[in-house]
Amino acid sequence: MKVAMVKHKPYGKVFWFEIPEHFVGKLQPGFRVACNTARGRRYGTVVAADLDEQDVKEVMLASGATFPLSTIEATTQKVLMSAIKIPGYMARTKPSDEKIAKRFLEFYHTGQFNTNVALDDNAVLIDGYSAYLVAQKVGLTFLPAIYKEV
Repeated sequence: MKVAMVKHKPYGKVFWFEIPEHFVGKLQPGFRVACNTARGRRYGTVVAADLDEQDVKEVMLASGATFPLSTIEATTQKVLMSAIKIPGYMARTKPSDEKIAKRFLEFYHTGQFNTNVALDDNAVLIDGYSAYLVAQKVGLTFLPAIYKEV
C-alpha cells in the first residue's frame, strides 16, 4: 500500500492517508486533496506522496497513525474557467476588498491560491468565490478545483 502525508492547515500536524490505486503516481507535494477522516471530508495539502507503507511504518506509528488509514478521496483538477457556473446567491455578493487583496497576494507570491475552490458535479461553484474572481481578473484559463459531493 502507498501512503501520503497531508497537512490540513499550513502550520498544522501531518496526517497519514492511504492512496487509492487510481491516484498512485499522480500525487505530488503541494497538491490539494480531499481526505476521508473521522470528522468527515477535510481538505489539505500533500507534503509527501507514494511512500511505501512498510518503509515508513515505524515513523507512522511513532507519529500516532492509527490503522486502517483513512483515504484520499479526491484531488484538484484543472477546470476551464468558462465551464464554472456561479450560483445566483454568490453573484449577488461581493467579497470584501481585504479578501480579494489576500487572494491576489497569494497568487502573486505562490502562483496558486491557498483556499479551497470546490465545485459540485455540475461545475457549480460551492466554495472559493474570491479565488474565482481573482483568477478571472488575472486572465487564467484554468482554475484548480476539487469536485465536492453535496
